[in-house]
Amino acid sequence: MIGRVREYNASHGTSIKYCDTEWLAYNTETKRDAFNMTIGGEATASFSFSKWFYALNLLKNFMGFQRMGDEMLFVNVNNLANTHSQCVMDTPKEGAYLTAAGKAMEYISRSPAARILKIKDYDPPMKEDFQVQAAWDLERRRLVLYVCNRTEGRRSAVFDLNLLGRTFNSSSQTRLLADSPLAMNTLDNQDAIKVTHATGKARIKKGLCRIEVPAWSFTELVLE
Repeated sequence: MIGRVREYNASHGTSIKYCDTEWLAYNTETKRDAFNMTIGGEATASFSFSKWFYALNLLKNFMGFQRMGDEMLFVNVNNLANTHSQCVMDTPKEGAYLTAAGKAMEYISRSPAARILKIKDYDPPMKEDFQVQAAWDLERRRLVLYVCNRTEGRRSAVFDLNLLGRTFNSSSQTRLLADSPLAMNTLDNQDAIKVTHATGKARIKKGLCRIEVPAWSFTELVLE
């Protein structure tokens, strides 16, 4: 879609931005992946949309939108609290709770990342299941590092911070994870999608910051 907008702007002398008024965080290539199971031989949206695997894809899509910069004006997730499972807040008559996607959107709404940095020789496609990202906060005071691991194994990422010319002393980490890609929040278990927080000294050696992450996780490290 971004390519189509670029072509239109180039041929018409316009500066139209891309927006998505009903964003579903599908796998960007197939729209269905190995964990979108079927019932009676037919893929069911309510099954896939409720799972952590889908929420991780939401976070991965979000990182891709960030990299588009000014060409992406806004996206609206579909939806807040309307369709069962296809929402960030499920509302059965017994109560209300955040879905897996809701936990992801809760994180996004609180992340300080505001000014995305270009990482040299790194431009992953949105379909990539292991991705990293770096950004300044609005005041360019804190550095925000993302590591999205939508795979079944532990992974690590190394950020070379030498060219930033900055010294960081403290760190604050937020991590979203679950025991399985098929984990989902329910009214009886609203914390199947876990969120952990940790603070401490910035662990940077010779300008390199290494982040180790578990399977099926999204990690944010804020350096200050």
